Amino acid sequence: MHQAYRLLASLIIWLAVVGIIAIIFLSPGGASAAEHVETVLGALAILGGAAGFGTYAVWRDAGHSAARATTEPRAARKAKDNKSRRVSRLIDLLDDDELVELETLLLAREPERLSAGR
Repeated sequence: MHQAYRLLASLIIWLAVVGIIAIIFLSPGGASAAEHVETVLGALAILGGAAGFGTYAVWRDAGHSAARATTEPRAARKAKDNKSRRVSRLIDLLDDDELVELETLLLAREPERLSAGR
């Protein structure tokens, strides 16, 4: 999940909590009634816990999933680049006679590879 979406989800969760608390405290028989104090505090504790858990669920893998998403393709590209570079460096180290010999060897293997692929 993108960071902006995580932030938006967290904002919605906590705005809902603030809205519910406002409704509880502004309602005529809500938090102002002395006989309901324990009920209101219990409801607020449950509401706060639910909002905290919701926020935790939204942000749980925020750093790990982003790092994983960018690292895996990068590691695959790096491994592929390393192979290409190694082959290029090896070919650069060969002199003309060795290059001719390598080319001859590769051309000799070509018919074998083509017949094995059928």
